[in-house]
Amino acid sequence: ETIHALSRTNEVKTNDDRLKNFVGDICQLDFLEEALAKCNVVFHLAAEADVERARCSPLESFRVNSQGTAYLLEACCRQEVESVIYCSTCHVYGPLCRDQIDETHPTRPASVYASSKLAGENVLQGYLSNSEKLTGCAVRFTNLYGFYDNDRTVVSKAIRQVASGEHIALDNLWSKRDFVHINDAVQALLRLAMISNKNVDFEPIFNVSYGRCFTIKDMVHLLSKAAVDLGLRRP
Repeated sequence: ETIHALSRTNEVKTNDDRLKNFVGDICQLDFLEEALAKCNVVFHLAAEADVERARCSPLESFRVNSQGTAYLLEACCRQEVESVIYCSTCHVYGPLCRDQIDETHPTRPASVYASSKLAGENVLQGYLSNSEKLTGCAVRFTNLYGFYDNDRTVVSKAIRQVASGEHIALDNLWSKRDFVHINDAVQALLRLAMISNKNVDFEPIFNVSYGRCFTIKDMVHLLSKAAVDLGLRRP
């Protein structure tokens, strides 16, 4: 099978001969139709995912996260793609009404980023309702970590500080996070693609998390212990 990788600026680097690169803009329908030709399943991760950049450039964020999703889904319908997995965020819930968050929790996005991602979910729902063939779902991730390039997560920041022998310096030690490693996120996406591709009747929104919260301080203590176990200076 051939894997198509779509990127706005850079080709994906890999030794996998099955990979075919396409570089273009998510709001260019011709580009998307060419890139999605003969594809069965699409994992939609294209987004302005930086909360601060989204705040500073709201129009661009809605163009990419909301309008771009509409362009992608239109191209999927034209190319008869079977299933679309849309990567969203737990930020769409906003201020929490209860401790345990399931998919029925009210959505009250409190940022431009969260609003634009929720708008993308609504675009997906509209296309799924309007199509007899297209299936799919929206996946709301909690706090992802484990990227290798341009990772600005609090986990990666702390790891870099420990590895370089610096002090651990973070903004808020008492903020709670439900951390999900990127490898587990990928496994969740693959499983959801298998389910949605069989036209199984299910609610098209899923949370992906461990269901356990840790404070940033808990994470710092774990990193400090790991540093000592590895023979590094305790930060």
